[in-house]
Amino acid sequence: MKNVLLKLHKIVVRYALFFAPGFIAFYTYWLTRYGDKVPEGGFIGFINTFCFIWILSLAYVFLALLFYKDFRETLLARLAGFKESDERERIVTSNAARTTFLMTLAIQIVLLIISLTNVHLVRNPDGHGVLSVGLGFSSDQFDIYALPSNRSARSAPLGSVEVGGNLLPPNISPILMLLLLVQIGIFKLVSRRHYEGIDN
Repeated sequence: MKNVLLKLHKIVVRYALFFAPGFIAFYTYWLTRYGDKVPEGGFIGFINTFCFIWILSLAYVFLALLFYKDFRETLLARLAGFKESDERERIVTSNAARTTFLMTLAIQIVLLIISLTNVHLVRNPDGHGVLSVGLGFSSDQFDIYALPSNRSARSAPLGSVEVGGNLLPPNISPILMLLLLVQIGIFKLVSRRHYEGIDN
């Protein structure tokens, strides 16, 4: 049974990989020629069915990356070019992984701060102006459809020019927070298990 599931897994993954160019080509052709019309019947409908199956296979690949450890490690190790055939290569890999981990954490923290930052500039008719920079939470952070917020110009003097808003869409901040917590949590969990194994 295990071998059958493994073969089925390989078939689905290969289908998701090799049919991707066909999916992109078909829908590019269809959208440029027919727009939003749904493909129905005949050969076009047959191809559309294969495209729908490809979407399902792609969803399976995403889930497998999260929950299938062997597949995740094999695929991403190949993608990253990991080589661990001897002790020296394992040290190089661990140093590269540590540097990458810390760099991605730093980038996420910077993006998180930027997504919470609001810049507001008012330029008066006399040439003077006010620049204010704020950092904080708002209801937009939890609205998936929110656009960068802008302050009302009612407080600005008549004839002035007012621009401003969030530097990044505010609703990405919860996603960045979640990614930070997941990365740090998984790192601590896995490293603690390995340290306990060494101690024992």
